[in-house]
Amino acid sequence: MSLKPPDVVFSTLVLPVIEIDAAKLVRISRHNNGEPYFGKSGLNRFDDPRGYLPPADRYGTCYFGFTLACAFAETVLHDRTSDRGGFKMPYTSLTGGLRD
Repeated sequence: MSLKPPDVVFSTLVLPVIEIDAAKLVRISRHNNGEPYFGKSGLNRFDDPRGYLPPADRYGTCYFGFTLACAFAETVLHDRTSDRGGFKMPYTSLTGGLRD
């Protein structure tokens, strides 16, 4: 089930800016270099909607959490759909195919 479109145009909203101590943020990644990564694909929920611009002119988005559980969800569960309040996923999707 997808979310309904917003009732207002977000570009007209005034959003408060809150500064956060970067040391309080948690990020999990399957990559071992180049972190943090700021994606510009336009495929994720907070990506720059101006896909008509060249990637160099778009803002990048990096997903963090305040807890390990939130960082895990942003990295591993972000493109999954819950099934009866939980997430089913193969073990290999967590290990990248590696075995003990």
